[in-house]
Parts: sequence; structure tokens; C-alpha cells
Amino acid sequence: MKTEIGIIGFHDSESQRLLSEMNEAYKNYNFNLLNQLDYDYISKNINIALIWNPGIEVGLTKKIMDNLSEENIPTLIIFSSTMVDDINLKTPNLEVCFIPFSKEEINIRIEKLIPKIDSANMDLDEGLIDYKIMKINSQRYEVYLFDKKIDLTYKEYELLKFLASNPNRVYSRDSLLKSVWDYDYFGGTRTVDVHIRRLRSKIDNPTHNFIETQWNVGYKFVPPEN
Repeated sequence: MKTEIGIIGFHDSESQRLLSEMNEAYKNYNFNLLNQLDYDYISKNINIALIWNPGIEVGLTKKIMDNLSEENIPTLIIFSSTMVDDINLKTPNLEVCFIPFSKEEINIRIEKLIPKIDSANMDLDEGLIDYKIMKINSQRYEVYLFDKKIDLTYKEYELLKFLASNPNRVYSRDSLLKSVWDYDYFGGTRTVDVHIRRLRSKIDNPTHNFIETQWNVGYKFVPPEN
């Protein structure tokens, strides 16, 4: 299933060129140009909002951001450093790109927003990812398997939460490294393999293997059958 990206403010030639390049490069995203800001439609159909701030009328950015925040829509905004006063950088579920930037940075920041997308498996009020036999409490940084607390390191927890928030989606080692260890992490992809191995040793059991290897591609989280 493709991630629905709502496109706002992409009116000038530079932003149109960027949008065309992203359409070609990232087939796992569906870019939906929002010419009218219908927030009811956005809340029901859009997973992530992508805003080109230079294309927004002066003074309108804050209103758009407030509405998206109320609808709990993860947002990536692209703007120049001279416009930094237009938005609250502490807004929840917000990623920011400054002009100039690379398409790779756009992709990385979208990947970081994906775990924040509302899903049927996440109770937002409780911060709970519930797979019946496994429960991940994102408020308390706790994982329970068959109602027994599992002792995980911080990175093991972050890796599991990221994968479990996106079930059945395959992530390459590079993608996991950038999303879980952050964009500026310079360790090798072997770090991912080591953490996956340790994580499996703690959560896999005779009834179910939660993390599968997609050979020559990466890893995915496989939910247990109900």
C-alpha cells in the first residue's frame, strides 16, 4: 500500500520540477496535489503533508500548520532560513528541510514521519501498538510479549517500534540505518544486522517469528495472525 503524500504550495517551476523528480524516484509514495485545502478530505485520505513554503501566501503558513496539527497529520515543510519565524519548529510530528536540499534528504525525512502515521494498529490516546500477543507502549518505552515485559536496549526498542509501526513493509539496511539511527549516523549497515539478530533472540518464539529477512533487500515486521 502506497503512502499518500498531500502536496501543498507546489506552484512555481522549481517546486514543480522537484515534484516531477520525486514522482519518478519514489514509487512507494503517491503524491496528491492539494489545490484546495479541504481538511476533512486531508484527515481521511492523506498520510503525510508536504509543504513548499515559498508557494504559500505570506501569513498563511501558520494557519495551515495549525490545521494540520489539529488533524494529527505528520508534516514535512520545505522553506528558506529567512522564513523560519513563520512556523513553530516545536510542532509535533514535524520535519523541516531548508533550501537548498537533496531529494535523498526529502525521502529520509518522509521515512522518519511514516511511523507517526495513524494506523489501525495504534491507539493514539494510549500510545499503544497492539498485536495481541505483542504490545508496544510508546509512552513508556515498554514492550510486552504474552504480557511479559521484554528487556530491550533503547535502539532495539526504536528499531522494533519503527518496523512494527509499518507491518509487512520491507526496509533496506540503509533505510533502517537512516531512519532509526538518524540521518547523521555514520556507522555501517552491519549495525542493523547486529541489532536485528539481538532483537530476534528476545522476541521470536515457537509460535511466531516477528522479523523476516527479505533476501538481498532488507527486513520487515510480520504481525501475528489474529
